[in-house]
Amino acid sequence: MKLIYLVPFCLFLCHSELQAQCERAKMVSDYETYYLGSNVSSQDLKWTGNADACTPGQISPLAIDRMMIRLNYFRRLAHVSSEIHLDTALTKMCQEAAVMMHKNNKLSHDPPESWTCYTDDGRKAASKSNLALGAHSVNALSLYMRDPGAKNGAVGHRRWILYSRAKDIGLGSTSRAHAMYVIHNRQDAPDDLDYVTYPSEGFFPAALLPERWSFSKPRAKFGDASVIMMDTDGNSIPVTVLEVKNGFGDNTIVWEPEQGLIDRNKPYDQDFDVFIADVGIKDSMISFSYRVTLAPVVHPPECESGSAWLEEDCACVQAQTTSITGRQILDIHPYPNPASEYVIISDEDLNRLTEETTARLYDIYGRSIQQWDKGTLKRGLPVHQIPNGMYILKIQDKQLTSSIRLRILH
Repeated sequence: MKLIYLVPFCLFLCHSELQAQCERAKMVSDYETYYLGSNVSSQDLKWTGNADACTPGQISPLAIDRMMIRLNYFRRLAHVSSEIHLDTALTKMCQEAAVMMHKNNKLSHDPPESWTCYTDDGRKAASKSNLALGAHSVNALSLYMRDPGAKNGAVGHRRWILYSRAKDIGLGSTSRAHAMYVIHNRQDAPDDLDYVTYPSEGFFPAALLPERWSFSKPRAKFGDASVIMMDTDGNSIPVTVLEVKNGFGDNTIVWEPEQGLIDRNKPYDQDFDVFIADVGIKDSMISFSYRVTLAPVVHPPECESGSAWLEEDCACVQAQTTSITGRQILDIHPYPNPASEYVIISDEDLNRLTEETTARLYDIYGRSIQQWDKGTLKRGLPVHQIPNGMYILKIQDKQLTSSIRLRILH
């Protein structure tokens, strides 16, 4: 197995609804077209340099183009709208940095003049770049996004790729070393950017699932923040929040879900709800919530027993209702979801309920937040004073019950 080394570079609001229409098929198509379609083989690379002669050389235009395709694919996947562009002068400097790493078989952001193949431009590029050894071109970019290893807990490589203000970069590669110039000129952050997550909100290719999850927001303070994860059944997934470190692109909190609780190889989609509390935004403490749907990169997906894929719902839907110990399970869909002021239950659903029916709202800890009677159900459930977040709404009486995931967003 080839050993890969990385050096970390120098040391509640919600997105607007992403699924106005089913985006799953597009996610699969983008993965196949822009991720798999941007692969670069050793033959495609066509590096013209020579480390023994300290010749930086060049790589093929095809390899350069595919690196840019993969780089911007990752940004779109994370819902960062602005693309970044290649700077030819920075790319030339990155070639000199890459051949230095290749020849000396080490990574350094401050290589000494005693290094073989040392150049001033190569040293400058090394000081402002993501660096990788043991991977070339697009493989290095994928490695940066995973950011494995004990020294990469801040996921600095990933943060520079997804930096909301990134504008121009340089890319240099040999057959086994890579440099990506990341500290350069900046642009304004996109106006519609609330935050950047990875794995990203919405449908996310299971094949790209990293060991570390991250949430970034410009100028946010994460020193007192906490992270909660839940699976599709509402079970808590233990997480380890890593030390918060700033100085790598946008401010970020990073955590690792407990190993063995998330299986990327399941043949069907898996939903994971993420709640991040006590994020410092200016003079306020804000909470955030979002859902990641970990999806096999085939469409339509397999569905669990008893359900079938419906394209119009963009989900696997239960084929029929069931009965448990005499209690009928109702299929009720409150709207809007997310809700800002009121939760509405349709007249058709209300007609199936009795005067004994109640509605109760539970938070992510299972604590009862609010209870309403049927009269309030008819008027609409008032949620304008309930904090943003993900909740469980249970509607029930002696014979009927319905349990619905509900997002509140003001």
